[in-house]
Amino acid sequence: MRNIETLKKTLAFLTAAVAMAAYSAGCSEATNTDKVSTESAVTETMSAAEESGSSLSADTVANVKSSSGDLFSSRDLDPSYDEITETITLGDESVIITEEGVYLIKGTLKDGQIIVNAPKAKVQLVLDGADITCSDSSAIYVQDADKVFITLAEGSENTVSDGKTYANAGDENAPSAAIFSEDSLTINGSGSLTVNGNYMNGIQSKDDIVITGGTIKVNAANDGIKGKDYVAVADGDFTVDAGGDGIKSTNAVDEGMGFVYIEGGKFGITAVNDGIQAETVLTVTDGTFDITSGGGYEKSTKTHTDNFGGGGMFGGHGGFGNNGGTGEMPEGGFGGRGGFGQNEMSETDVSFTQLADLTVTEEDTATEDTASDSTKGLKAGTEIKISGGTFNIDAADDSIHSDGDVNITGGIFTINAGDDGIHSEAAVNIGEKAENDFETVQIFIANCYEGIEGVTINQNSGTVYIISGDDGFNAAGGALDTTTEQRGPMMSTSTGTLNINGGLAVVNSANGDHDAFDSNGDVNLNGGYICANGQEPIDCGDSGSSINYNGTSVITMTAGNTDLSQRYSFVDDEGNVIVSFMSANGNAGQNCTDCKAYAGGTVSGGTEVLSQADKYAVTFSGTLKDGTEITAEASTGDMFGGGMKGGRQFAENGEMPEGMEPPTGEDGLPQMPEGREMPTDENGEIQMPEGGFGGGHRGGGMRRQQTTEESSAN
Repeated sequence: MRNIETLKKTLAFLTAAVAMAAYSAGCSEATNTDKVSTESAVTETMSAAEESGSSLSADTVANVKSSSGDLFSSRDLDPSYDEITETITLGDESVIITEEGVYLIKGTLKDGQIIVNAPKAKVQLVLDGADITCSDSSAIYVQDADKVFITLAEGSENTVSDGKTYANAGDENAPSAAIFSEDSLTINGSGSLTVNGNYMNGIQSKDDIVITGGTIKVNAANDGIKGKDYVAVADGDFTVDAGGDGIKSTNAVDEGMGFVYIEGGKFGITAVNDGIQAETVLTVTDGTFDITSGGGYEKSTKTHTDNFGGGGMFGGHGGFGNNGGTGEMPEGGFGGRGGFGQNEMSETDVSFTQLADLTVTEEDTATEDTASDSTKGLKAGTEIKISGGTFNIDAADDSIHSDGDVNITGGIFTINAGDDGIHSEAAVNIGEKAENDFETVQIFIANCYEGIEGVTINQNSGTVYIISGDDGFNAAGGALDTTTEQRGPMMSTSTGTLNINGGLAVVNSANGDHDAFDSNGDVNLNGGYICANGQEPIDCGDSGSSINYNGTSVITMTAGNTDLSQRYSFVDDEGNVIVSFMSANGNAGQNCTDCKAYAGGTVSGGTEVLSQADKYAVTFSGTLKDGTEITAEASTGDMFGGGMKGGRQFAENGEMPEGMEPPTGEDGLPQMPEGREMPTDENGEIQMPEGGFGGGHRGGGMRRQQTTEESSAN
């Protein structure tokens, strides 16, 4: 702990204590004793470490913060208090503590404060049946100290509350929480503490917050538990009801800070905004988490505008036809799904020539939120690292979201999300190494728009089971090109890569233009087992990308529904079940490398994972009885099919694919639907937009906005 404390002192000077003294003016007059006095004015000081500088580097910070031994000192973990400096029985006056020591606090203070103003000192406040209320400021205010420990005495019940308005509310440096500390704050012990943050936050430190025990209930108008440099939790039983974020860190300036680290505890968090938010890294090694953010997935206000996705410009998923190139015009024109057909771009007439010249902006593919507030379950600015724990997350937005990587190497997850179940702006890594271990990571995404989204997705092991309104796995390269480069219609400059290396992945996507496994680049099936149910079960990018079978055993179907009533099993050559699960009842195909695939039957003697998924539980090992072997070949998406296939063939040699005919007018020439224009060159000749009339899954017209409610209905 000492290393990280020294570094923090070198990163920023102490706030002037003289100025801080002014903020203790709320509530009643303070009592006056030898060590507990009304004296609060001190001068700004600087530690020896600050005077001499620090030799710690950024790399040292990274090592320090990743080690629980450095985050939790022996005193953090030991709530004992054999020697009492003074016992304080609360009455009618505020109390100011000015010297280092251990202070036993009991009784009721109806309108006053406990103020700690002891520069460079370590102060321990032992709450043993204390009820502290301040009507116009923080009830416990650490104004100046080296570190303060709030210890919850065994068997004790304690309450700390502030008022709805503060006397110094206009000052940005004023306290803003029922328990507010300018310096490091630790809460330990085995008693209980109820914190009512009626003004703004419940527990807040402008330094760090460490919690190693106790039963803690926080009701906060804004954030529940808020640390600047970091929040570190070793243990405890938490109930947090927050009008803002549940637990958060905020330091985005000092390198190595702004993280949340949790290695144990029980958490029940209901937050209007994010459940747990780290400005930089969120690390969880163990614990039980029940998190609801933004009212849950059913309260989502997300509208999804994958504007330049959907079907082909001239053909959805079937050239000029609607799904298969019949040669007939679908109602509404060249549309199919997502072109100029039933899902129109807008009420304004837009010609293909205009579309070809559009500059695609980030706004065109953004997932929009009608509210500005973030409502994610777990959120981090740079990385999420989870190696254990049990999570039940119900979020109006993404359940797990990182602006950097998401690394999940352990844990059991039940997820409901108004948007993505798991979202990363970089890589999503599930499992530590490629192996067919189905237990270490168990992820059940019961409701979502998209299940797992990242630029690169690597499933190395574990079990992932997704029921999605749109794509299950979506490896996408982020925003489209926002430069001034002119491109063909709706072409993205970015790619993604989806790698299935081990474990089991089952996806059931709702009916519609939805893929079970989707990548803007390659799909590499290197190992493990997957079941893909979607209109296009497996779909890769349109620009030279491919689906590469290198060892994964596959069951696919195009049922495109979430009526998961059929059992499917992968069985080895000796007749032993490798893994078995429930999925949609469709025309299944298989591509098995080391096993056989079966539909139906019953499994006995196996081990159940995803037991929290109830009837969708996954079983491995055991024996299968009465199953029917699947002999049909697995299907994927039409990698060059649909609109893209027709467009490319027409673009390359001027011929339509067999069975397809362009719509023509009385003069026999190709004709756009009423109100539309065929793209032409400077000589008036019909001209294909770059990339052809289509784009398969991604190349063409606008997909209409789909609300979460519509997605759930599907």
